[in-house]
Amino acid sequence: NIQNIPFGTTDWSTVEPTIHPGTTGQATWRTKQFDAIRVRMVEYSPGYLADHWCEKGHILLCLAGSLMTELKDGRRFELKPGMSYQVADGLNHIILDGNRRWARAVGQDTAHGHRAGAAKIEDLLSWCDEVGVEVVTLWLLSTDN
Repeated sequence: NIQNIPFGTTDWSTVEPTIHPGTTGQATWRTKQFDAIRVRMVEYSPGYLADHWCEKGHILLCLAGSLMTELKDGRRFELKPGMSYQVADGLNHIILDGNRRWARAVGQDTAHGHRAGAAKIEDLLSWCDEVGVEVVTLWLLSTDN
């Protein structure tokens, strides 16, 4: 819900850049604040590697070159010109895994393990709600993994 921002244009070449070193390389940010919305044009040097994991939401559009993004869970995504990604603030991913191994360890069939795992999802979401987690992504994996 975007409010309190009148129509305007931005000449990004006039916005003062700030330099942010990464583990390797650097990111050059040009940032404008529009009420509660922050918009940033970022240029990464070749070989840039971030020195942190960001929990903030983003809408990212690649204008030129390419950008490889690696998430905490190890998944990697490459953006090329014209591609984007979107992610909410504080997004949490949970991989629901280990149900078959657990079932076998307690002498049950795998279907029993999957039913037991599914029965815990409501508890898991309640725990997330109790600590203020608003968005949760549950990853259900294939039986072929």
